[in-house]
Amino acid sequence: MRSITIAALLTLCACALMGSVYPAYAQIDGDDFTSGGDTLTSDDSVEAPNADDIFFSDIEDDDFGAVDEPGFFRVRGGFFGGPIVEFTSLKPADLDPVLDGQLVIFGAEGCILLESWLLGGGGMSAHLYDMSPAYDRFEYGYGGFLAGYDTRIFHGVMSLRGSIMIGAGGLEMLKKRPDLGGTDGPEILERYREEGFFLLRPGASIGVSPLPFVEFRLGVNYLLPFGGSRVDDLRNLSYGLHIMLGIGN
Repeated sequence: MRSITIAALLTLCACALMGSVYPAYAQIDGDDFTSGGDTLTSDDSVEAPNADDIFFSDIEDDDFGAVDEPGFFRVRGGFFGGPIVEFTSLKPADLDPVLDGQLVIFGAEGCILLESWLLGGGGMSAHLYDMSPAYDRFEYGYGGFLAGYDTRIFHGVMSLRGSIMIGAGGLEMLKKRPDLGGTDGPEILERYREEGFFLLRPGASIGVSPLPFVEFRLGVNYLLPFGGSRVDDLRNLSYGLHIMLGIGN
């Protein structure tokens, strides 16, 4: 009898407990939510946000910024300079039939690149190898202001440059005249040709950089002299290697 009484009391306690808890969670009608006797009412249905919408909205947010893909052309900037070695279509025999040898042009140039625009200068001097013994001296050179445009191509693998030099140059040719001095007399030299001139030298080159501070360029230029007494025979095409050292991109 005592065990039955205890069981009955436990049952009554459980029923009372369930009666106090159940209305808080079970009495849901439409948009009404009942909790502990207080009623919360929502006029609009609440939908859970879509995870995909949140993800793509974050990507399109201006805080992330636009990501620029590298293009075929890229602007350049920096300081560069170095030596130049070129061959030329100018033949010594075109200046004097008795003059022989191979002309090689040595020089140097330096420039600054600002947003791919090039400003600088350079100078060139020709050396005549295997010069004919009939000549004592042959000097030929030029230099001036350099301007142009230089851009990276093939997504930065190589660079392409177009430029023009505006400046001046000179030519001096001293020829030996043993026929005038005799066998025992002093050597007589004839100033066969001497003149100065102004020039324009348009050119183009393509370069590659195996190291960040070294650039090898293959260039071609055309010399257009003017203003001298007779400079038409000095017009020539030159081509060669430019080794540029510097900092930049």
